Amino acid sequence: DGVVPARGYVARRPALPAWQLQRRRGSSSPLLCAAGPAAQSKTSAARRPRLLLGALVLIYVSNQWCRALPASLVRFGSGGSAHEFMNVALELDEVQYGLLSSYAFTALYSVASLAAGAACDIFARAPVLVAASALWSGAAALQGCASSYPQLLASRAVLGVSQAFCSPAAYPLIGEAFSKDSRGRANAVYSSGLYVGYALASLSALANRRIGWRAMSLLTAAFSLLASATLAAVAAASRRATINRSPPQSPPLPSPLQRRRQQHQPPQPPQPQLPQLPPQPPSPPSLLPPAAAAGAVASLGRVCATRSASLLLLASTVRSFCGYAVGAWSVPFFRQCHPEHASQFALANGVFIAIGGTVSTIAGGWLSDRLVQRRPGRMTAHRGLLVPVAGSLLCIPLWLGALQSRAFAPALGCLLLAYLAGECWFGPFTSALQGALPQDVWGSAQGLVNALQIVSNGSPLLIGALMRRGVPLRSMLTVLIPTSH
Repeated sequence: DGVVPARGYVARRPALPAWQLQRRRGSSSPLLCAAGPAAQSKTSAARRPRLLLGALVLIYVSNQWCRALPASLVRFGSGGSAHEFMNVALELDEVQYGLLSSYAFTALYSVASLAAGAACDIFARAPVLVAASALWSGAAALQGCASSYPQLLASRAVLGVSQAFCSPAAYPLIGEAFSKDSRGRANAVYSSGLYVGYALASLSALANRRIGWRAMSLLTAAFSLLASATLAAVAAASRRATINRSPPQSPPLPSPLQRRRQQHQPPQPPQPQLPQLPPQPPSPPSLLPPAAAAGAVASLGRVCATRSASLLLLASTVRSFCGYAVGAWSVPFFRQCHPEHASQFALANGVFIAIGGTVSTIAGGWLSDRLVQRRPGRMTAHRGLLVPVAGSLLCIPLWLGALQSRAFAPALGCLLLAYLAGECWFGPFTSALQGALPQDVWGSAQGLVNALQIVSNGSPLLIGALMRRGVPLRSMLTVLIPTSH
């Protein structure tokens, strides 16, 4: 009533309502939501893609180890014991081995890859991959327990069906976890598991002498089961972190204008209740609904209709035709041409594949990313393909030197350089394929890559059939490998 407050007195402001506190402080206020330490959350989020990539590399190592192991379990010609070599124990010839390492695996692998690509675009990819890796672990154990050739064929068929789900699930997981600027390197690191797996398969030839081919197969099965458990643990931890990081959102508080409108709004008359319809009978269960099946076919059509993707699929098929011939017949070739250095070659080949292949694929992914980042433009994703083009041309004379050299040391040197030059195409190829297609068909595209391996996997069987007709193995590899590159 006209009284002036004394000096030093500060009038207290009335407390603000909750809705004004929410607007001033934002949804991240500690009074409204409980959040963990920001630094710890950022560190955990940055580490999660790397953990996922490490688990996927383990999966791919076990994949390729199980797949390439039969090449180290056979020896044709004189000598060899049933304890050490699978073909001696089960009386396999070259054609049977060629069929075992090619279409016994690829026939169902290629057919299942189309369904696997569609399934990985519909269902959660990490659980699908965990189940598939556990299944091919059982297939490797069945190989170790086989007592006849039909049982070996059955184990390879199960291995093909289960491994068809690997790439359609793994590459899209990597594409989602990493940005476009680092996707080439991430794909290359994952692809390095191929060379580590092949190296372990080559080194298995040394362990056969001590533990035998059956125990070696059971060892690969145990490793695959361990890799499956690792991926399951990483996926579960990532899922828990996602749930904890996303608290339930409370409905927003109304503004003052909305509150006044609600107060002056007249009450609405009650709505008449409609009669309830009788419950409909449940539809029969279906793994893949018709709409999903139609969507899978449409996804494959979208991949094939893209010209750049079609050319990439053709190039990978031709390149894989050479790769399967090398994987199935390089070890028997060096054992045949350099029998006095069989042990040294098994050790050197394992080291060369692990080091040369890994360095080449990671360096190829890094170089392709550098080319993509340096000159952005319309053809950015395809510019990284210059790296595998140069590597393929460079490794042609190196493979000729490895195959035609009569001395063991020069042949090994050319083999190492060929791995360093020619195995740089996985990361750039996958990155370019993903850049040419929308994200919702990545799984279908990778499934189509695997399905086309029914063509490229015919090289081991073709070589085995020609060997039965008297064609030298050296001559066939000399023509096939440079032509494919």
